[in-house]
Amino acid sequence: MKKIFKGIGLLVSLFSIFFFLLVVDKMHYDSNSPIYDFSLDKYISNQKLDNIAKKADVTIQLREYKEISFGHVEIDVVLINPDINMKLGKKNSVFPNEKVIYSVLSQNDQREIKYFTIQEEQYEKINKVNSLIEKLGYTVTIDVDKPVRLELGMLFSSLNLAFFSSLTILLILCISTYYVSRLKEIGILKLCGWNNRKISFKLLVTMMLQLYSWSLILLIPFGIYVIYSDLSKIDEFVKIVIMVDLFLLAIFILSTIVGTFLIMHIDRVSAIKNKKNNRILFGSLLIFKIMVTFLFVASISNTIQNIANYNATNESVSKLLNYNFYSIRTSSTPEQTVWDKVEKVISQINDDDIYNYASPDNLLNINKLKKFKKDKKLRDVDNCIYTEMSINMLNFVKICNEHGKILKPEDISGNSNVYLVPEHFKNSISDIMNNYGAEEIDQIIYIKDGQVVDDILVAGCYVYDSVFCLYETQKILYLNNGEVLYNENGAKILQSELEKLNIDKGSFAIEPMSMSYNIFKANKQLDICESLFKFIINFVSYILCIISICIIYLELKKKEFSVHKLIGKLPIKTLTNFLVLNFLITITAALYVNIIFLVLVILEYFIYHYMISSYMKHKVILALKGE
Repeated sequence: MKKIFKGIGLLVSLFSIFFFLLVVDKMHYDSNSPIYDFSLDKYISNQKLDNIAKKADVTIQLREYKEISFGHVEIDVVLINPDINMKLGKKNSVFPNEKVIYSVLSQNDQREIKYFTIQEEQYEKINKVNSLIEKLGYTVTIDVDKPVRLELGMLFSSLNLAFFSSLTILLILCISTYYVSRLKEIGILKLCGWNNRKISFKLLVTMMLQLYSWSLILLIPFGIYVIYSDLSKIDEFVKIVIMVDLFLLAIFILSTIVGTFLIMHIDRVSAIKNKKNNRILFGSLLIFKIMVTFLFVASISNTIQNIANYNATNESVSKLLNYNFYSIRTSSTPEQTVWDKVEKVISQINDDDIYNYASPDNLLNINKLKKFKKDKKLRDVDNCIYTEMSINMLNFVKICNEHGKILKPEDISGNSNVYLVPEHFKNSISDIMNNYGAEEIDQIIYIKDGQVVDDILVAGCYVYDSVFCLYETQKILYLNNGEVLYNENGAKILQSELEKLNIDKGSFAIEPMSMSYNIFKANKQLDICESLFKFIINFVSYILCIISICIIYLELKKKEFSVHKLIGKLPIKTLTNFLVLNFLITITAALYVNIIFLVLVILEYFIYHYMISSYMKHKVILALKGE
């Protein structure tokens, strides 16, 4: 049992470190002061902002986000009127790949700014900045937010609820098993005059020391690393460790109270003989096993699905990165003069350098896609999805017509409203077009049923059995639905124009789609980590429950087993009843979640076979001696 508590200690320390990294990854601001995001109706020069910042005694931040994914954040923070105590250069971080760089905007630099940030504790200064800007004829919109800081609610949020629930079940199971395994010791201590509370406390202190001491094996070295890499974050790490430890302490204290009550009702002689208590424990463990088995099977399924999602996303990202798409990011709507100038440049971009694409409403991840394909299910008229894109996107989105030929843009040139419709919709074409609201139909081309293509905007998701709505490329700044995408050449042309206009990148920028793709990939990695924690806890609970049930059952039936050992036979009926009862629980859970998990019955069989064989060979004869 001590090894189990050591393992729990290591697991808890790993979770504490993982959760700390999740929190720190979102902490992109240096202080706890409120964050005020200013959005103006038109552009203002950095010289005017500098004068306003000096009058209001504030520091203005221009933030350009280059990369935002777990453990890999790149932000350039340019300061206007920086505080003399503000540290410039690369910010310290516990993540080796994180690059948050602070610099001061040069007086010779010319920038047109529409969006900026101020982090300030005194609202009077923010009000003064707002007033000074409005006096210059600007309309100001201010959004207020708080920087990410650790709170108790974050630790026990819905995302972590499954982990703490599983941890609680495991601890209760371990503590209960430990109490019963020490029943003889409890009986002897009661005979020696120990009071119930003292006995309960003595048993739990041993377990607590094992758990806490082994958790420090990982926590202390990681704490030293945090101090070395970013001293400012050590207080957050200590808070997390303390909160998790207090949670564990609460479970132990509650167990002490319950344990004291149970010890109070334990008969000294029965405890030493250890007869009746085993029957109670065996029934309790069976109830635990029902709950633990369902949780374990569900956690296996969840982990497998998350791994499949990550692999699919990783493969999708690798494919999408080859397209080298770019898109426009704006912090607020550009003023009309800038809008017109940018759209004029966009309209002059070559047709081969600009694309339109809009994701359908009902995308499928890899697990849902496999289910559709396994069931050979095609979409019906009511669940039909529509993927809108420019004709030249056919260079990237591979679609086969009804004869199996891959369609190219030149196959449908000259038509502006073309619909690629799966064959099985031939008899429902009017309903399909009405549901979409098609006003003009220049051409309908029938395509193979059940075709799958990678979605261009959402990495790791798939378009399945869709109607594709093709149109001529719209060379505009924004689409009502979807994104205007550029290849590298188109992005360079647009970037050159933005540089001529001296527009700040925090307000208006051309960004590679790789930023978005990497975020999807990082999120899938986090999903795997979270599911692995749940899997490990539930696996330990499951194995512990199996072993405990077998040990208690052998204790209950030890005299029957010893008699059969003497006559050279196995208690077939007794063993069959035991195995059937346990297998039935596992089979029910497997059939409810996924039939493939019936293999767990084999795992259980080998564990029971080993334990029973070992008992029959080495220990059963001792029962006849009264041991």
